[in-house]
Amino acid sequence: MKRVLHITLVAGGTGGHMMPAEAVSRELLKQGHSVSLITDRRGDSFKNIMPTLPRTVLKTGHMSSVGPIGKMQLAVNLFRSYLQCRRIMKAHRPDVVVGFGGYPSLPAVRAASSMGITTALHEQNAVLGRSNRVLAKKCDAIALSFHNTARMSDKEKAKAEYVGNPIRDEISLVGTQPYSLPFKGEPFSVLVIGGSQGARVLSQVVPTAIAALDDDARRTIKVYHQAREEDLLGVKNLYEQAGVSADVLPYFADMAKQLKLAHLVISRAGASSVTEIAAAARPAIFIPLPSATDDHQTANAKSITISGGGWLMPEHDFSAEALTNKLEELIANPSVLPSVSQNARQQANTVAASKFAELIIKVAKKELA
Repeated sequence: MKRVLHITLVAGGTGGHMMPAEAVSRELLKQGHSVSLITDRRGDSFKNIMPTLPRTVLKTGHMSSVGPIGKMQLAVNLFRSYLQCRRIMKAHRPDVVVGFGGYPSLPAVRAASSMGITTALHEQNAVLGRSNRVLAKKCDAIALSFHNTARMSDKEKAKAEYVGNPIRDEISLVGTQPYSLPFKGEPFSVLVIGGSQGARVLSQVVPTAIAALDDDARRTIKVYHQAREEDLLGVKNLYEQAGVSADVLPYFADMAKQLKLAHLVISRAGASSVTEIAAAARPAIFIPLPSATDDHQTANAKSITISGGGWLMPEHDFSAEALTNKLEELIANPSVLPSVSQNARQQANTVAASKFAELIIKVAKKELA
């Protein structure tokens, strides 16, 4: 008789942690296992992600807490969350606790380790993140999204396995359908996404760049732009003044639909954004966040763009003039886009969720060598 496992996933902070966790949860549930979620207040705000899982919300705060008071509050919240996790795990002892990086992983995975519960980590980026760096020494297994992930010791590499970054099935399905350019008279759709928190630089540069296009190009373009709440009105006004058709929202709940519509994506280079865009086979211009720890977003983007699956524009080169020139080039010569789409798809790993689910089950059953 098949043993049903109880697996606790820990993810929060941004969609970049929540979406891979959701993809893995679907695989585990499909196989008949019990899955629960530990998250934070920001993760809990994604009501459409893992809505049916039993969830615990930690009061953890942010990794970026600064100043003596902020750091003290951070330490207090960490300790409280650690105790909260111990109580949860004592009452509903999981077979394995899986951290997806980000702040909530610290207290949850540490609590599990202190209780002798098996633990695994997933690293979305090409450089081991801060939370995972702290937790990697004592965990039982590490799943990687990129080969040759940086900032890992030899001991950590010995228990690491490449699985890829888990992608939701509906995103992968988009990439199985042929990429097609718009017919004459149809709009050229541009999707602008700055990660789940939006990106101010995209809201400043993209509308200005599109406004500088000639009249024919502006009438051709249809923009779907994700922006921060505080930037929404300003971005909408810029597009309206330029006579550009645009839907501007703080969050796209159905990213598969948006990617299917898009002929070109302009995006930050968080791991989930890069892997989902590649899986959907969409040509993209990536603008890595320069302040990302160890510049991991540049490494993420290079994993796709180095093989012709898109374009990398460092933020210091990402001006309205530079973007206008790039858009003019692509609109005038769109025949390059299908090959870029194909190159992106070739770099996609669409079986990561099942591979990671398999690793979790093995580590839970103590079947790893």
